[in-house]
Amino acid sequence: MKDNILILLPDEISILRDLENQGGIPLDHEQYNIYYKNLIYPYKEEWDIQISCAYGANMGDMWRIERFPNGVESFPLTVSVYEEYGHKLAEKSCTVRILKKSGRDISLLCIGDSMTQDGVYIEHAANKLKGLRTIGIRRSGFIWHEGRGGWRCEDFFWRIGREQEGGRSPFLFPEGIPAKQYYGSRWMKEAMDSGHENEYGFVGLRREEIGENQYYLQNNELVHSSSGERIAAPKFVFDFAGYLERYGFDVPDVVSVLFGANEFQTCPYQDMPAALDRYMQHMDAMIGEIKKVSSRTAVIVNL
Repeated sequence: MKDNILILLPDEISILRDLENQGGIPLDHEQYNIYYKNLIYPYKEEWDIQISCAYGANMGDMWRIERFPNGVESFPLTVSVYEEYGHKLAEKSCTVRILKKSGRDISLLCIGDSMTQDGVYIEHAANKLKGLRTIGIRRSGFIWHEGRGGWRCEDFFWRIGREQEGGRSPFLFPEGIPAKQYYGSRWMKEAMDSGHENEYGFVGLRREEIGENQYYLQNNELVHSSSGERIAAPKFVFDFAGYLERYGFDVPDVVSVLFGANEFQTCPYQDMPAALDRYMQHMDAMIGEIKKVSSRTAVIVNL
């Protein structure tokens, strides 16, 4: 098998099932698809993609499951890639885990790019899980989230003081300053006061005034709102616990992370290995920071 063909398949995929034992015409329905173009790199139309799995179906351009076996909680799935003459190029296996719909309240934080900002997949989850409560400081309709159009995972680790270029990371905090005392950039307040909150980069942002005894960022300085004290060139760090403290959120039950489109859709093939390494490093770092706060929080990485 060729080493330069990647199958971007995690060790485990979790999917939500329909209701069991419906009988007759199913009134509750679910469908899950894995598109081969999103799974295999590089991808060629002439390749033969084979799926070894007891459930679901190979639809030619995707694997699909929409009929779920009663009483089955997990099963293996293997993806094999063959060239046009039958030579196997790559193969990878994973476990598909079927989850039942929960009846209890669940808090969900979604972090990602424009697909998260649009909120379509989050609304779908909210419609399926009636007890779902979304959190975040940006809103699309009735959905709260941390979606930023055009962003990559790594942007959440460095975007600070660059609001004119599409917003700031809500997870970055100055070292040595309690999270509750950090307001953010003063430019953000001025932008909202002048009506910029309706622009794409800021639409849905939770509006806040600068409070007493808070620090705000202005021209690469932290300024204390009450005393006028200034701290030049502060160092910022990714702080998930600080994010929860700053905005008054409890530890979420689930964090959904969705990236990849902005990292790879315009990336030349020759630059893909380096882009994939950067993507994995920042994804691992983000998941690690979330898990530091609570090992019980489920982190879902969407493909």
